Amino acid sequence: MSAPPVASGRLPALGHLPHMRRDRRLAFLDSLRRQGSVVRLKFGPRTAYVVTEAEMAREVLVVQARHFDKGEAGAQLGVLLGNGLLTSERETHRRQRLLLQPFFHRSRMAGYAEAMRQEVEELSNTWREGQHLDVRTEMYGLLLGITARALLPSSLGTLHAEFRRDFPLGLREVQRRMFNPVRALTGRVPTPRNRRHARLLARLHGAVAHAIATYRGSGVDDADMLATLLAARDPDTGDTLSETEIRDQVMTMLATGGETSANTLAWAFHELGRDPDLGARLHSEVDEALGGRSASYDDLPRLGLTARVISEVLRRYPPAWMISRRAVADVELGGYRVPAGSPVLVIPYIVQHDPAVFDDPHRFDPDRWLPERAAGPSREAFLAFGGGVRKCIADQFALIETTLALATLAGSWRLRPLPGHPVRPLAATTLLPDGLVMRAERR
Repeated sequence: MSAPPVASGRLPALGHLPHMRRDRRLAFLDSLRRQGSVVRLKFGPRTAYVVTEAEMAREVLVVQARHFDKGEAGAQLGVLLGNGLLTSERETHRRQRLLLQPFFHRSRMAGYAEAMRQEVEELSNTWREGQHLDVRTEMYGLLLGITARALLPSSLGTLHAEFRRDFPLGLREVQRRMFNPVRALTGRVPTPRNRRHARLLARLHGAVAHAIATYRGSGVDDADMLATLLAARDPDTGDTLSETEIRDQVMTMLATGGETSANTLAWAFHELGRDPDLGARLHSEVDEALGGRSASYDDLPRLGLTARVISEVLRRYPPAWMISRRAVADVELGGYRVPAGSPVLVIPYIVQHDPAVFDDPHRFDPDRWLPERAAGPSREAFLAFGGGVRKCIADQFALIETTLALATLAGSWRLRPLPGHPVRPLAATTLLPDGLVMRAERR
């Protein structure tokens, strides 16, 4: 079996590393689709394999999933989040997923929607006419609050401010190390930057551990996720989960609950602001469905356009724009050999902008998700929540919270783009709307 082609633009010694470090707008990665369904990238002496089509992505995430683990990217995230659901592997991941799955069953969503409503109303009440909003920061605080209120006990509410302050800084350092092999190798060297990062991790982990210990000592049982984690026992040994295991799950839920959905809502307001006709259509739907009140779970069937806007945001700007795996055995992808130990990158941003699947893929078109248009290949190429056994456990929770939040906020506010503030995608650990500041106008 032959090796896949090497992407164009390779530089002596450094390979494609300069392109990746400069490609914060994804232009270089977007060009890889034209070079093959599987393409090699060189990072100094190391080789990574990028899959650019939905069929190859399915091979990695579903069909041959047992031949891959999370690799270096998972290890770097693990330093920040511990060994929770996002970073754990194989049997540990399976056991954790079985333990947490009931909390994301559809039967629980109506109850969570009430927590969502309360958080959205509290945020809306803080906005003022004419206020200039850093939309992504506003949405991050909102989604972090929803996650904490819906899934964790009220006694952990004190974590909100600390997590909101410290976690983005920790995630930024993880991103630096993921895209800089030298920094990844020197992460334990006691440089000033590494010492600051170590102090931040100690502060975050300590705050979560302290909140859990306080809850345990209170004797209160809120029948929430944390109570279940505290009571859970290993089916084989009968042992309860360790303090570290519980801490890692709380860290993971807070991290994933705020970061990705915040981007989704921020991008939604950006697209509504730059397309007045689409904004008018959505406001009309919200006004008719809600009549001036906040959105509830029962309103979802009447918020079809709002839900399609969220789906199109997830296609156009997938928060997890890159999914990293490592081959644990020699595998075949698209007729090419991928050696064991090789990093394999599934890029949802590339797959979800494939013109062979999505007509005019760089155009924001929520109506492409109407039932009569969203069949077949477009569904298979939708990777915003990953795929296979590691597909996001909270996908339905995320879709519901972002749909209800967008509807409720749009019922009271119109966010206008500011002249002179260009907004561009920024490929960090997630896909951020760089420069998104908007003016709030009460409707």
